[in-house]
Order: sequence, then structure tokens, then C-alpha cells
Amino acid sequence: MSTPTSNNDSEMPQIAEETKDRQVDPQAKDERIGDDLEFARKEIAKSRESEASAFRKLDTLKSRMFDVSSRLADLEAELQNERDANKLKISNLEKECGDLKKECANLEKERDQFVLMASKLTEEREKFEVALAAEREELRNKSTQHADLEERYLNRLADIAELGHAITRKEVQLTRVTAQHEYVALRNHIISTLTPTKERLHRAITKPFYSKARRRAEKAVASEIAMVAQSGLFEAGWYCENYPDVAQSGGDPLRHFVLHGAYELRDPGPAFSALKYHQKYPDVTEAGAPALLHYLRNGRSEGRLAFKVGEDS
Repeated sequence: MSTPTSNNDSEMPQIAEETKDRQVDPQAKDERIGDDLEFARKEIAKSRESEASAFRKLDTLKSRMFDVSSRLADLEAELQNERDANKLKISNLEKECGDLKKECANLEKERDQFVLMASKLTEEREKFEVALAAEREELRNKSTQHADLEERYLNRLADIAELGHAITRKEVQLTRVTAQHEYVALRNHIISTLTPTKERLHRAITKPFYSKARRRAEKAVASEIAMVAQSGLFEAGWYCENYPDVAQSGGDPLRHFVLHGAYELRDPGPAFSALKYHQKYPDVTEAGAPALLHYLRNGRSEGRLAFKVGEDS
């Protein structure tokens, strides 16, 4: 019986306290509610300001993403145009090589015919000489017939001489056509070997602006531009004069050379021939390195020669 009495006594002060709380002054309660509402309004204002700031940042990011997408589309279109132009050039070169091969084959066939004709004429001349000797012996007293045979003999000799001159001219022509064919084939081989290096570079510089590969590529291009500019071998006026498409594009000739011209066997100036450098050092071609860039980075220090445009290698 003592335990329930003790519990009732302990609950009495708590009930009295709760009754006191319900009797709080109404004015103090209103002030407390007002403070709570003011605090809530400030929090709402802060929340709205944060939301507005977030929307502004979002709009800025959307604008930057649109600019980046537009630039990326332009670069991809430019790269595709370059690829199409290179494919067309290679196709034209291959067609030209095919035409030269056909012309070489025709000239060789014609030369063989001339050689065969010369051989037959030589045999005929020998026969005539034998016949003439026999007739001289036999017709020693017939001066008229003898003169006729002499004339025929001299005419045949003249024909043989003329045929020899014709064969010589055809051989010179064949040599020239063969040299042209070898020149076109060499250019085609060098350009096709350098094309993968060029395409890797262009793929890197068309990656998104935040790409490490793009930053490395742009840094390398900037370094190469500075290296070529300081070499004294690049002449912008000469370059634009000899390659009018560069002048018509309105771009920077030096940047065009580093990004395109060096891989297309274009000469930077009269003091350096890219084709002759590749022709002299085929290991540079097989390494996929453009002539002038290799010469400035390694070739000059290795004692390799540089050839002027028009100079024999």
C-alpha cells in the first residue's frame, strides 16, 4: 500500500508545472510567435536568394555549354572538310599515277616496236650489203645498176639513222615520264605516311576544352609555332605567294604551316625544301615526322642537311 502513495506524490509537482505553462502571459506568447514568423521570413528570403543565384549559375553554365558545343561542331566540320580534301587530293594523285603508268606502258610498247623495226632494218641492211657485194662482183661492168644499188643502200642507211634518232627521242621521253611517275609516287607515299600523324593531332585539338589531351596538343602546337618562327626558315609572304589558298583563307600562315602545310609537303620558304629532306632521309618519313619540324628538333643537331627549294639533293 505504501508504493502507490509514493507515486502519486511524485506526479503532483509535474502536473502543477504543466498547469503553470498553460497560464503563460498571452502577450509574451504573441511576441514569441512574431519572432518565429520573422525568423521564418528571413529563412525563406535566404532560400529564395540562394535559388535565384543557383538559377543564374545554371543559365551561365548552359550558355558556356552551348558555346563549347558550337565550337566543337565547327572544329569537327573543319576536320571533316580537311579529310575530304585530303582524300580528293590522294584520289587525284592516284589517278595521275595510273595515267602515267599507262603512258609509260604505251611508250615502252612503242619503243619495243621501234627496236624490232630497227632490228629488221639492220637485218635487211646486212642482206642488202651481201646482195650488193654479190652484184658488185657480178655486175662490175654494169655501172647503171651499180649506182642504183648504191643509192638504195644509202637510202637504207639514212632510214636506219633516222630510226635511231627516233628511238633516242622516245627513250628521252620515256625517261622523263618515268621520272615524273617516280616524283608523284614519292609525294603520294610521303603525304600518306604523314597523314596519320596529322589526324592524331587534329583529333586531339578538337577534343573538349577541358580535355588533358587537347591541352597537351595545343601546348605542343604553340611550341612548334614558336620554334618555326625563331628558325628564320619560314617566310610568310613567300608562303602565301606560292600557296594562294592560304592567303585566300585569311588565316595565320605560320599556324597553317604547323597544322597543315608541314604534313602536305609545303615548303616554309625558299631556304628549305620539305620534299628533298624527306627524299634524303626516308627514316624521317617512316617516323611520321614533318620535314622542318624534325630538322629543327633533331636533324640539325644530328648534322643532317637542309636543301633550298630548287637545289639538287
